[in-house]
Amino acid sequence: MNKKLAGIAVVLAFYCCLNHQSVYAQSNVYKLHSLFIYNFTKHIQSNVVGDKFIIGVFCSQNALKEIKAIFAGKVVSEKEI
Repeated sequence: MNKKLAGIAVVLAFYCCLNHQSVYAQSNVYKLHSLFIYNFTKHIQSNVVGDKFIIGVFCSQNALKEIKAIFAGKVVSEKEI
């Protein structure tokens, strides 16, 4: 399970490092990366007890907005995101 969390951390770190682009380009990048993260989560199997799958977003409110839009109503390993 720690390898899976490490993988998610790497993806999120990569996602947040793209903070140097223009606002419009950031919006498109955030949307694309949100879709990438969503597709990545389809391959995760979780045995952790709990009813939610939590994705942390570091450094950007715009990124958080896109993640919330993409993940609204979605599930991963039968857990609400």
